[in-house]
Amino acid sequence: MNRPRIYIKYKQPVNGYTVKVLWMPFTDENGYTYETGNAILYFESKCDNFYIQTNAYRDTAIYSHTHLKDGDVLLWDYTRKKDDEILSKYSPFFFSDVNFDGKEELLINDYNGGSRGSNAYEVYEVSPYHAEILKDSPFNVLEDGITEFDPKNKTITKRHSLSAFEMVTHIYKAIKQERVEFGDPEVFYKFELIEVDIWNQYKEQEEHKVYRKDGFKYELVKDEKIPIRRSLDGVCR
Repeated sequence: MNRPRIYIKYKQPVNGYTVKVLWMPFTDENGYTYETGNAILYFESKCDNFYIQTNAYRDTAIYSHTHLKDGDVLLWDYTRKKDDEILSKYSPFFFSDVNFDGKEELLINDYNGGSRGSNAYEVYEVSPYHAEILKDSPFNVLEDGITEFDPKNKTITKRHSLSAFEMVTHIYKAIKQERVEFGDPEVFYKFELIEVDIWNQYKEQEEHKVYRKDGFKYELVKDEKIPIRRSLDGVCR
């Protein structure tokens, strides 16, 4: 709590909500504020309100505010998500239907917080007076550089580059299910890992394996080993 407390209000409503932020940015030894920090976000509409606490708040508007002091109050313009984006590149937070249920989830943008400079995102399911973070795969790790959405087939593809010589692709699919709690059966979708594609390159060969889910097991549907031909000077040909 020895960090400055900055109060932010966005000029424009976001998805019908007025948004206020208590932001506590990290600082250096000279008191200059960094671009990120902890925050509490408050969303309020005519019929609803809720809080979210996050460690990953950043807004690109901060680039013009480098030496904030405790108690500063800022009125900022909100950077909206582009129409063709599912994961916004520059919005500090935004609403998007990432689980194909017809309702938009709230995402907090951890700018440059992902692998290799990509953005990472926290995903929250919004209910009246409440927002709950989604921790199950594939929503526990969403990054704009590695994630692809296919709303038609209800699949999410995530590509992980472990190194220059290792690549793993996970494909998740929303599977229709039912549950009964306090009334009639309710339809919902649960994501399952339906395919894993593994590629490795070693000194002597490339290996490519694909596992596909079949019932309760994963069946190996591809297993290739391709020798790497080398010239006398050691360069691959």
